[in-house]
Amino acid sequence: MRRAVDAVLAQDYEGFIEVVVVFDKSEPDMSLEMEEFNRRIRVISNQRSPGLAGARNTGIAATSSAYVAFCDDDDEWLPSKLRRQIDVLEADEFAQVAVCGIRIVYDDRTVDRVLNRDRLTFQDFLADRIMEAHPSTVVFRRSLNEAIGPVDENLPGGYYEDYEWLLRAARIAPIASVNVPLVNILWGATSYYTGKFEMIEKAVKHLLDEYPDFDDHRKGKGRLMGQIAFAQAGQDKRGEAVRAAIETVKLDPIQPRAYLALVAASGVMDASRILAELNKRGRGV
Repeated sequence: MRRAVDAVLAQDYEGFIEVVVVFDKSEPDMSLEMEEFNRRIRVISNQRSPGLAGARNTGIAATSSAYVAFCDDDDEWLPSKLRRQIDVLEADEFAQVAVCGIRIVYDDRTVDRVLNRDRLTFQDFLADRIMEAHPSTVVFRRSLNEAIGPVDENLPGGYYEDYEWLLRAARIAPIASVNVPLVNILWGATSYYTGKFEMIEKAVKHLLDEYPDFDDHRKGKGRLMGQIAFAQAGQDKRGEAVRAAIETVKLDPIQPRAYLALVAASGVMDASRILAELNKRGRGV
């Protein structure tokens, strides 16, 4: 967490930066607080529902700046990240959100993930989660929070809270992308969601219920159904996993999550091991 904070303070953006560290279900470390020149650190406790969504909303409410950015405590901004994104937003009065490329770090491996387009639409996000639009890359205009509302605190376990927020944001205006890796994303067994297959299944089903738009997008719905199938296989719900995988293939015959779910359900390789192997290559399920 201290490394994440130091990376924000070290940005080459010349404007004022306030870092709000939100402690969730743990004792706040007030020794982090500081203020010098055009940098400030404040420490607060999550005042809303426990978890990522409540913590993000607590942080948003505690600030009054024109722009807001997210950074998870195990990620690290590279020095030009904020400046380059603010430049994009200030050059386009209609853009509400900017994201950027990422560098995934897993043990001693690194994989760069960078988009090949500079705008992301609502339809793009129906088709794909777009891993490059990671929450630690997000910078947005404060006015957007008033237009689309807070981060959804009703998603089970807070899983996909970032994706659901991006879907709402992209409905307002296309999301801008700086196509350079500007954030180090740490992956590994310490991730909060590692192995929480029941939570993931519930959250993805909740998202499908909230967004009937997926019913008209076979590829996008197939991707989510494949995630459900894989999560069910991870819980040893083999029959349900096979049925969900079959439904996935009907929606999108080339959806790889369906076949990964079938491998996991067959017992050839368990879901956690499959996921670990994918993470090493900068991929997920």
